[in-house]
Amino acid sequence: IVCGKVDLKTLQLPEKINYVKRHFTPPPSYKNFFFTTVIKGKEKKIKKLVFQSSWLEKYKWLVCSPSLMGGFCKYCVMQNVLPWSQKKQLVTAPFQKLDKAIGKDGVLERHQSTNDHKLAVDAVFALIHLVENPKKVCHI
Repeated sequence: IVCGKVDLKTLQLPEKINYVKRHFTPPPSYKNFFFTTVIKGKEKKIKKLVFQSSWLEKYKWLVCSPSLMGGFCKYCVMQNVLPWSQKKQLVTAPFQKLDKAIGKDGVLERHQSTNDHKLAVDAVFALIHLVENPKKVCHI
């Protein structure tokens, strides 16, 4: 998986954890979010849809890749998990269909509600704990 300019397959575990914890986070003043245009309604109006910084606040797992012009789930990317038979979006390819992002059936809500996503989140946090606290690991 290549996320931005980083090939995650070549990273060692500590580097992956660093990547998850210190990914690109746009400042509040950031204005260069990517956008798409869609044609809406009977009048076929062209509407510009912009990736929203509020999504990054609401969905803490979501990261924005300006270079790939899309969003990713940082946990599922690290675990290479494709939840709910998802078609690569958010994991191995950037999420770019901004008109499908939110709402009760939106991609972002559906993604975070899947068991695969929840397992990926738990697995990444467990790995972080193991790497950062090696002496606290219980051996049986």
